Amino acid sequence: MRELASITDKERKLIADGWYPHVPKMEMDVTLMQFMTNGLAECSAPLASYALNRVGEWLDGSERFHGDGTFKADWREQGGDKTCTLSRKSDSATWDVSWSRHEYLAGARAITISRIDQFGERIEIATGEITTKLPGSGNRLGLTNFLGFASSPVLGTVDGHARAGGFTDLCAFSDVVRGSIPDKLLNVNKKQAVTVAHVSHLKSLEKILEADGGLPGRLCAARQMMATADVTRIAGDWMQGQYPRLIEGLRDRGAEWGKGILNYNDMDFYCCLVDFSDGSIGLFSDNIATVADEHAYVARLVMDGDVVTSVAVHVFRKGDNDYQGKIEAIGDGSALPDFVYDYERQTPSFPGGRYGWYGMSMFLWQSLSDCTYGFTHGEIDEEDARYWLGTPEVGGPPNKA
Repeated sequence: MRELASITDKERKLIADGWYPHVPKMEMDVTLMQFMTNGLAECSAPLASYALNRVGEWLDGSERFHGDGTFKADWREQGGDKTCTLSRKSDSATWDVSWSRHEYLAGARAITISRIDQFGERIEIATGEITTKLPGSGNRLGLTNFLGFASSPVLGTVDGHARAGGFTDLCAFSDVVRGSIPDKLLNVNKKQAVTVAHVSHLKSLEKILEADGGLPGRLCAARQMMATADVTRIAGDWMQGQYPRLIEGLRDRGAEWGKGILNYNDMDFYCCLVDFSDGSIGLFSDNIATVADEHAYVARLVMDGDVVTSVAVHVFRKGDNDYQGKIEAIGDGSALPDFVYDYERQTPSFPGGRYGWYGMSMFLWQSLSDCTYGFTHGEIDEEDARYWLGTPEVGGPPNKA
């Protein structure tokens, strides 16, 4: 993880002194795993919320930004929504900052930062709700303003988060724009920038923000990767002990690719084993209930006897309708993994870029949804799982025999 390569001991201490997701020291169980993975998911949210607010104020605050020696700024508006496209003059690298109707909250507004890749694809890296004074505004984390547990949000503050795999991109964007943002916009009371859910955490991260120059940068990116490494190490150790029972349980019930599949967790998930010719074992999973474009994957387990030594997660992309072809490509090595966890080195890697982060999230989350894919302590949960003969079909249940 290159973000950690240049971090000094002094900088590590600076990171450790700020808020950090809880990493349990006791014996792991499903509940602790849930707290830990939730903490990782929210680890960057205070910093992302702050960056979204500050960038929004810079571009469209008291004065609208129309470019400088570093950036060309193009504005477009339609139906109450607006977008500023920032193009760096030195190399034409491009980002969009958009204000629009919130995707899920009626009447709410959102701000989103996206990068434009070399193919012209718009990839969201962070997004957040711009709060109003209305009850419930800026309440993504469920704090109850009207019951007195949280004060009313300050108008215009942001309750946001980074997209999966997007926080490093957000830090890179912040590094690029920092020199164009007036200092007075980078030194504000945090209550004026983020909602109450994030204020206390952000206050404890002020020294890291200051060291990064007022916006999330190198140290904030390193902090995120340190947290990711800690969580995947502990989660990986716990999950390593779950694999033998899971494999045995699926095998005993004939849940193997091309033969049968297990349908569980309110009938939303399908899973089975995939046996590869080199002796590795894959865990196929398909979540048909999600609205995400990516909903299926194979986690390939490299084994040394009965011990898993590494996990390589292959995410099925949108439009990957040939599941059998994908399985064969994984087996012959022509399909590269998106997320890898190496047990010997105790490190995660993300060769698939943002798809690697999708793969990590899907794999960890499913292992919590039912800690052993429809089994409890090695026994099938008869109330929540059932066995279907057949093979998986895209977007629906497998065929019944």
